Amino acid sequence: MPPNPEQPPPPAEQSQRRVPEAEYTRVFNDFIELKPGLKTFYNAQALEDIVKAAKVMGDKLMDQGCSGEYAVPLSLLTLYDIAMLVDDSSSMNYEQEGARKETLKQTLEEVTKIYDLANETGLLAVRFINNTKGRKNVVNSKVNSIFDGRKYNGVTMIGTALEKRMLQPFVKKKEKMKKPLLVMTITDGKVEGEKTGLLKRVIIECIDFLKAEPERVVEAVAFHFCRVGDDEDATEMLEHLDNCIEVGEYVDCLPVDKPLENLSDSALKWHILTKLLIGAIDAKIDKMELDLNEGDDELKPGKAEPIEEEFEDDE
Repeated sequence: MPPNPEQPPPPAEQSQRRVPEAEYTRVFNDFIELKPGLKTFYNAQALEDIVKAAKVMGDKLMDQGCSGEYAVPLSLLTLYDIAMLVDDSSSMNYEQEGARKETLKQTLEEVTKIYDLANETGLLAVRFINNTKGRKNVVNSKVNSIFDGRKYNGVTMIGTALEKRMLQPFVKKKEKMKKPLLVMTITDGKVEGEKTGLLKRVIIECIDFLKAEPERVVEAVAFHFCRVGDDEDATEMLEHLDNCIEVGEYVDCLPVDKPLENLSDSALKWHILTKLLIGAIDAKIDKMELDLNEGDDELKPGKAEPIEEEFEDDE
């Protein structure tokens, strides 16, 4: 039974009954059947091993106070690599007296606490919109160092950075992907400094690329976008993207009424984290939308040009 988005459960204050491995097996088998392309990554034996790891992860999440209703879907992360694209534009410095930077840091801390249980090497990479220096293999203990001395400067060219920093090196590379990839983007504002509609075009061209390549599958990539702060233009942009007929199937956005700033609220924490991490890959979680206002303006298409850039990740 999926979580009730209207009434997030209270945090656990005592030991909870463990979810049996058979339930993880059922959930994972159902998930793979709905996304048959994932069978190119996981044969029957590999999936059986993943389920055992997912059970261990789920038990550890429940030890942290997560209910079984959230722990089981969160364990689907054992199937995925995660790469994060982070906004480091100038507005992160001065808007809301710098509070957005603290929320961003807290979000990475919470995400890595969970993902460390799914993959001991951590996030595949954390990269920034305006800075060519990123970090790979990000575990929870490395989060603070990512932000030490971090400079926030520039504009919010999400489409350009998504193509350069995420898709070209991790999806469009010549080598076969080892795992499907969840690409998470955190922004504090609307797109600036690039062609109108470029972000949507980048996503469409990525999907078209996967469909056209015989050894690749469209299920290999999922996109999640969320907003840090209270910028209304960012809200409008993400709502358009989430509801867009052309890309909405491949994109999920965190509802603004469950903002990242609420991660410190123990009554909402697991609800928000499940939507944040699983909404883009599980249709049931994707439907956990609350009072989003639908718009009817369409993004005008741009063209995603191939871009070459030198950048490096710290270990």
